[in-house]
Amino acid sequence: MPDIIDEFSGIGVRDFQFVQYSRSKYRHNDDLFLSFEQKEFISNFAESINQNYPLLNISVEKNLTTGGKRNLSPEKWKDRAVCSGGRSNLIIQPNGDVTLCEQIPHREEFIVGNVFDEGVMSVWNSKRLIDFIYPPRKKFKNSVCYECLEFDACHRIKGYCYRDSFSSYGTIYDAQPECPFQTKMPVREI
Repeated sequence: MPDIIDEFSGIGVRDFQFVQYSRSKYRHNDDLFLSFEQKEFISNFAESINQNYPLLNISVEKNLTTGGKRNLSPEKWKDRAVCSGGRSNLIIQPNGDVTLCEQIPHREEFIVGNVFDEGVMSVWNSKRLIDFIYPPRKKFKNSVCYECLEFDACHRIKGYCYRDSFSSYGTIYDAQPECPFQTKMPVREI
């Protein structure tokens, strides 16, 4: 991480986000999971970031668990990180297709536009992108989200992790396993 930060801050990058490897439904390799020692190193590094890089905005996932996260407390759930997919970043595939998370398959149902056909700003401001990150409640039928009183606040303010929902339940229209109201066991844990 320090090498990446040093290299890219030298050319003007000011925002960095580091996340740990997690299980993916469509391309996965257990060898890529971090060891406890690696997670500990990352956590220690994260503690020193503000001292070492005071002018940069750096986010580092500090997770020392070796299994998947499950049902956070309501307090921790409210303090979770905001999903950046479609809010502060997008993924441009080699053919110009735009998806919102590098851990979601490059398939038609996850594509929100094409920069070669529409341009970056048109995709960024598109109805298709907005509809993807703020799907209507009716798409969550048969999930705890459908009846949840906090649906709008949860989805609009923080965003739900469609990657975790997809890898855990095979659909992006379900509460992620970390949601305190989720009752389904993730497929990855069965």
